[in-house]
Amino acid sequence: MDSHLLRPYNFLPKKELRSFLGQNFIIDPMFLRSTVRLARLQSEDMVLEFGTGLGALTYYLAPVVRGVFTVEISARLLKFAQNFLKSYSNVYFCLADALRNKNSLNPAWIDAFGEVHSLSKPFVVVANLPYQIASSLIVLLLRRHFEEAPFALKRMLVLVQREVGERFLAKPNQKNYGRLSVMVQSMAVVRRVKLAPPNIFWPRPRVMSALMEVIPRKGVEGGGLSYLDKLVRLAFTHRRKKLGFNLAPLASSIRIQSLWEEVGIDPSQRPEEISVQKYLRLALLWKKLEDG
Repeated sequence: MDSHLLRPYNFLPKKELRSFLGQNFIIDPMFLRSTVRLARLQSEDMVLEFGTGLGALTYYLAPVVRGVFTVEISARLLKFAQNFLKSYSNVYFCLADALRNKNSLNPAWIDAFGEVHSLSKPFVVVANLPYQIASSLIVLLLRRHFEEAPFALKRMLVLVQREVGERFLAKPNQKNYGRLSVMVQSMAVVRRVKLAPPNIFWPRPRVMSALMEVIPRKGVEGGGLSYLDKLVRLAFTHRRKKLGFNLAPLASSIRIQSLWEEVGIDPSQRPEEISVQKYLRLALLWKKLEDG
């Protein structure tokens, strides 16, 4: 496919394209081919894609896998992609929002995906994610994998803003370390595969992007993730405040003071000083207390 074939078409004005939830369409065939190669796909794999857009990534995925189930919120874009990809019988289109709201996945695409591919069988997410939903979507996909079986997520290779990728990887005491760092690292092994410059997209974003590999960890206790989410939301409410202050609302429901020493946390520490492991242990102890 030549790059000019991936460039914006007269069917959609530039202003309207910019309105699609932060979508920036990849127009560089070399980057698209590289992404598919780096996804390490096998011929029997099923791929789940979010943000079909103009269908460019789907075009390169379809020939190398058993099937691609692709989710797009815009009926106009999806109609174009369906026509563009009509020669591929193994591409399944779904008109839906990926998220029901910022805290939950949309069951419409999950149900539709389950009709095409058994959710108990492994699948791979490969996607150029719309910037505005990327963080929430990745966390929610991981949580779904651990909390609501069957949802056999094998791994993800996703394109996100560089800053989001840095937050995935951040360690305690680093600028970008926060709630997203704790949630993602508690559930997955993450690595940055490569950077993506603005000139591979149309419209060009103002920031660099990063291709991130996200692989679910083994042995994650799904029942503790809701507690971890509540815990880190509170902990990072005020980054410059001490942890004891931020978690004070929990004092009425649990004996949190009794947990500090057991976990090895000083309540006078700030939230960015606490490791992922300690947050996770604190959340599991909280769950244990509430379970009785």
